[in-house]
Amino acid sequence: MTLDFEPGLTERHTSLLGCIREVAYTQQQPLKTIAAEMDLSVSDLSRKLSSNPEDSRRFSVEDLEKFLRVTGDMT
Repeated sequence: MTLDFEPGLTERHTSLLGCIREVAYTQQQPLKTIAAEMDLSVSDLSRKLSSNPEDSRRFSVEDLEKFLRVTGDMT
């Protein structure tokens, strides 16, 4: 896997989760397709991406690996 750190990426996103969230919601694939390929429900993926401090669901490293594999977006 090759990671390319684009100039300006840190100015556009204040966190890794924020970057992942933008990719998830701007992909050509609908969120429901991404979720299904990650073996999650749409609501589970949405909750993990929401970064709600009161929600026990968190976007894990395992989720990140699946997300990168499913979307192919290495932003």
